Amino acid sequence: MGGGKIRAALLVVLAGVACGCPPPRQAVTGPSAARSMLRVGVSPDAPPVAFMRDGRIVGVEPDLAQALSDESRRPLALIPMEFNALIPALLDGRIDAIMSGMTVTPARQVRVSFADPYMRSGLLPACRRDAAARFRTRQAIVGLGGNVGVRMGSTSESWAQANFPYANVAVYPTIADAARELAQGRLDLILSDAPQVAWAVSEHAGTLQVVQVLLTHEDIAWAFRREDVALRDAANTALATMRQDGRLRAILQRWIPYLDQLERAR
Repeated sequence: MGGGKIRAALLVVLAGVACGCPPPRQAVTGPSAARSMLRVGVSPDAPPVAFMRDGRIVGVEPDLAQALSDESRRPLALIPMEFNALIPALLDGRIDAIMSGMTVTPARQVRVSFADPYMRSGLLPACRRDAAARFRTRQAIVGLGGNVGVRMGSTSESWAQANFPYANVAVYPTIADAARELAQGRLDLILSDAPQVAWAVSEHAGTLQVVQVLLTHEDIAWAFRREDVALRDAANTALATMRQDGRLRAILQRWIPYLDQLERAR
């Protein structure tokens, strides 16, 4: 989803607060509830992690945010914004947590504190079905001399810039935009986090396919302000409970039914 749609979604959330009508997944009953509200920043343009459906933000992270809200007994407010705006919003105090499929990287760890990872993922390419024979190995993929589509501001963008010496790296607002370009023959590959690229390919199932070569191994986690140790520790406790009682796996499989297949990708 592009920036205009995210801004529109934010206006819907803010309008709901202004008129006294609670936005999706948020219950506000008075000043004391507002003070204890868990404000979660999310970029709703990356299915199945987070995206808009029927005017609501849905996906893996919204379900996990609701579970965290239930565990902590704090009302939840999902705050939609551009992915690149999430960390500045967290540091400025406009949100309390980032739950948006964020990869743990050394550069991000300098600025924010991550909870324990809730999922192991990695960068996975996809191609047109009629070109699949070209991309059976890692060497064939990174040796590409054509065009690779990635999402702006993502780890796939920085990884592609560093590891595709012969390819032109084309940047798109969303991986869904890149997938459409791939289906139309204007790209040779797209690259994104495994769940996101698999979802994008599913919308062009007759034309595109995932390349079962996982190029990186990455941890996905929630981010907090470095000084907000209490909230991060509470999130880790809630996550451990969800992992033990099976809720974490159930949420992941609800939105990523091909999770087992992705975990086997090497």
